[in-house]
Amino acid sequence: MQELRQLTESLKSLEDEICGCMRCGLCQSVCPLFAQTLNEADVARGKLSLLNGLASEMLKDADGVKQRLDKCLLCGSCAANCPSGVSALNIFMKARVILTAYQGLSQPKRLIFRGMLSHPQFFNKLLEIGTKFQSLFTKPASELLGTSCSKLMSPLIGNRHFTPLADIPFHKRYSAKDTQAGKSGLKAAFYYGCLTDKVYPRIGEAVLKVLDHHGVGVFMPDNQACCGIPAL
Repeated sequence: MQELRQLTESLKSLEDEICGCMRCGLCQSVCPLFAQTLNEADVARGKLSLLNGLASEMLKDADGVKQRLDKCLLCGSCAANCPSGVSALNIFMKARVILTAYQGLSQPKRLIFRGMLSHPQFFNKLLEIGTKFQSLFTKPASELLGTSCSKLMSPLIGNRHFTPLADIPFHKRYSAKDTQAGKSGLKAAFYYGCLTDKVYPRIGEAVLKVLDHHGVGVFMPDNQACCGIPAL
């Protein structure tokens, strides 16, 4: 009963935020997904219309709602350009949380998140092993982009490119930091996340250099874990 009450309150809060959308369609002009699909339902305006009656839509076709929400890239372009100041990005994230709470996690996701991603050291060790053997299953695809493609899965996914795991993850390049504010008088907490850590460590390095250049203190703890967004 308590969970149902919380779900109801979350739905009410979500509907209050959606009311700010005036359906102007400006989000359509900046949505990278719409540029590819030309489908109105893929635009923030279309998704907000869907979410306006999320409770009834979940009961009718929860999987359909999830499929529509999963199409969002969470790039934030719609929110950044909304003249009404509607934070569509936050709304979509909240909707995903509500939908996940309603449907629950699938068994594979439950195993991954509770058994692996909730234990950072174990997850890091697995990916360290994966880094050593990834060349057996991947082949270079673009020297310019630094991407690879699969040797074994090509019949299924074609020559789809992806960025391989970094040889040395970010957490191995930089230990925990807790520096005082410099000339800026500011201090920032830096959560680098899985992708920066395992795939794009140079982004993390660049962030630290920029913060240091501007005299911003950094708090960066060890053993950072998955943010949980893949669960949604």
